Amino acid sequence: MADQKTDNGNEFQTVRNRRNPSKKPQVGRATDTNLRAVVSCPHLYLSKLDKNRTFEDVQNYLMGKGFPEFECQKMVSKRPDIYSSFKVGVPVSRIDELKNPDCWPEGTHISPFFWKIKSHKEEA
Repeated sequence: MADQKTDNGNEFQTVRNRRNPSKKPQVGRATDTNLRAVVSCPHLYLSKLDKNRTFEDVQNYLMGKGFPEFECQKMVSKRPDIYSSFKVGVPVSRIDELKNPDCWPEGTHISPFFWKIKSHKEEA
């Protein structure tokens, strides 16, 4: 890259981004096959539910709200003596419904669920 001059005569270099643009994967479209892809199931993190809430309570609630297909797991809360937390996932086509605050009881916290990446260290 060519150096450029500033108003006061100093030279500087233009900096360019070194990152390669992310490439999106190709997605299959064939329908005449016995192979099937899995349905993407994004997850939300629910917290600040009553400390006595169970998996069955959340399961019954979601089924009552019209979510017949979902994943649910009770998580260990930072303060289990005060509130319960859950990881809930639904098919990607219904995630916006699950994110809607009107879907959940007042005071419930709803946020994206972030997976913790485990480090793979070699053992000596």
